[in-house]
Amino acid sequence: MEKKFKDRLQKLRVNSGIFYVFQFLLVFVALLYYLGLSKGIFGGELYVSPSLVLGFVLLMILINGIILSKDRKFFRKIQAEAYGREDSIINIIKLNRDLRAQRHDFLNHIQVLYSLMELEEYEETRTYLNHLYGDIIKVGNRIKTKSVSVNALLQAKANEAEKKGIHFDLILKSQLEDIPIGEWEFCRILGNLIDNGFEALSNVNISKKVLTIQIYEAITVIEIRVRNNGAFVPEKMVNKIFEAGISSKKDKADHGMGLYIVRKLLEDEGHSIVLEQEGDVCFHITLKK
Repeated sequence: MEKKFKDRLQKLRVNSGIFYVFQFLLVFVALLYYLGLSKGIFGGELYVSPSLVLGFVLLMILINGIILSKDRKFFRKIQAEAYGREDSIINIIKLNRDLRAQRHDFLNHIQVLYSLMELEEYEETRTYLNHLYGDIIKVGNRIKTKSVSVNALLQAKANEAEKKGIHFDLILKSQLEDIPIGEWEFCRILGNLIDNGFEALSNVNISKKVLTIQIYEAITVIEIRVRNNGAFVPEKMVNKIFEAGISSKKDKADHGMGLYIVRKLLEDEGHSIVLEQEGDVCFHITLKK
């Protein structure tokens, strides 16, 4: 999200707060005035019953409270969407960078293959082609859904996993044509869980680190499981892992909000997430269609 847009959102929030505080103060002053009239403090004749004024004031406070609540909810939705768009744009930029890098290398690969053929090194040519083909399909073999944002996210995370030495396995049984949650929110949720898996795997010393994403679709639900074969979350923290500020990481600086954000985004839309630990660490999401 651009800094200018962030500043605009912050200004909107501040202005809304000032407006409602000012309105509340006006009502409060009016209440004191009429109470003062009823006690004869200001003098003059009282034409309106204080109880009626008080009832009106309370009604105004209630109405303003409802409006404020709706405004805050709308603001949070816009803010979450903005952050989701930022994450998706970053992933698209990463994917575009990988595609440009492959295109840049393409001419060099052609020159190498041409030289090998000229030297009649056919076995070396076969080996080189096999390696080259494997690199090429890495960019496209996971782009299978109808959501451009999800495709970009999965590909960017797959490339990141390769650099980290993590085996990235995707089992996709849905085109995600009708995701029952905002596309940007979905990417933010999935991205947070994948990053959480990367972090967990970076702290273990095993020969093969694996992160698996399973997406299945049924008539009434879409189920997503993000698995990793890292260390289990300690038993004492299992029931707290989705709370704000809670983290199982040794370095807790700037940690402990990712899973809280994931749970809040899901529960606000009537969906759910649970932690399952049997054989591996699995975050299981159920999206109700």
